[in-house]
Amino acid sequence: MPESAGNRLSGKVTGADVPWGSDSDVGRLTKVLMSPPTRAGLMADPLSGGVPSDLSSDQSDEGWYWLPGECPPRNELPVDEMREQWDRLVSVLEDEGVEVFTGTEPAYGRFACFTRDAAFLGPDGAILGQLPGLTRKGEEQWASRSMADIGVPVVAAIDSDGQLEGGSAVWINPTALAIGLSNCVNEAAAARIEQILQPHGVEVIRVPLAFYDIHLDGFFGMLDTDLALADLNRLPFTFISRIRELGVEVIAVAEEDDPWVTNFLTVRPRRVIMPEGLSDATRSLLEQRGVEVISIPFDQVHLEGGGIRCSTSPLARERVRSEKARSSMQNPTKEEVR
Repeated sequence: MPESAGNRLSGKVTGADVPWGSDSDVGRLTKVLMSPPTRAGLMADPLSGGVPSDLSSDQSDEGWYWLPGECPPRNELPVDEMREQWDRLVSVLEDEGVEVFTGTEPAYGRFACFTRDAAFLGPDGAILGQLPGLTRKGEEQWASRSMADIGVPVVAAIDSDGQLEGGSAVWINPTALAIGLSNCVNEAAAARIEQILQPHGVEVIRVPLAFYDIHLDGFFGMLDTDLALADLNRLPFTFISRIRELGVEVIAVAEEDDPWVTNFLTVRPRRVIMPEGLSDATRSLLEQRGVEVISIPFDQVHLEGGGIRCSTSPLARERVRSEKARSSMQNPTKEEVR
């Protein structure tokens, strides 16, 4: 096992050779921001300064941000087991050549280990989200300070009446981005993202989600610019139709698959880190298309409501070839699997 990730921070990285930003969800991942689950962090709210919560924020967010009884009490979470699985993810990422940053200060909040949501990565750098709810509001501040320490450019932030959590933003290819609209991601944020990305010619595809579904990456992820894995029972027909028009083949998960398998992390085209629970049938479909799957246990972290993709906030990916994206849009549409 590598050094404790809780103490990891490569100091400020500077220089023109640092390619902060990304134009896809599948280019080779080179740098990522993470935060380990800790007892002190889980028991405090983001803006509390580390003072333990009296759990009133959990109660106020119940019935709006999550279903009643969906999230276990903070003091009952298996923190040691969560940390062991989180450390395993860090180890796999480092084996894949990814540099992991964890910030110079503790992150507070019961969901603070899910760093994906505080920011969204665009071609020019990070775009800070705006998280609703007492249990999450303020995570953006930790992300902003951490990125400043590392040297990541923060090019914009969602403000005013916008609400955005990064888990609901998924790049389809360098010219198309999907944003899931839910109780924590609204049209004002989607319009702001559209404005920010307009100079890059990016189409922003709105994906309406059910009230408690919250994030698009709970049901959909890109394996390559022309290949996706999805739970078709949780996604609108119009969205699937649009990405098929963009040349994306959609592999549908089976009933035998663990629901968390769609919350995977692509570390390079057709190579992914995925939680255990992939069925033999779906694995075979992926292998037929040249997809390599690294499976790790993550069920203890899932108890807190997030997965592998949720636990990572990309800072830099290699750019995918724009020619490939353009070519994929010109290919005849392929039939969905299953």
